[in-house]
Amino acid sequence: MADETVAISEVRTNLTELVAQVRLLRRRVMLTQRGKPGAVLCPPELDAAVDAAGGLDAALEVLRKAQGATQPASPA
Repeated sequence: MADETVAISEVRTNLTELVAQVRLLRRRVMLTQRGKPGAVLCPPELDAAVDAAGGLDAALEVLRKAQGATQPASPA
């Protein structure tokens, strides 16, 4: 989940501050439209990691596999 949620209407007036928070504090900011998630501002390092994994779908697959590897085995 993002570190902060901000309505897109507020982004217009606070974009410089939000970008600074994302870049300097390495925070993720969820942008919402009519209360629904629309996009996420993320640090450049996260974007680079997604690219290095081969794109968003590939990065999600890597994370799912890693999560499965850390789950305890079910008793037989």
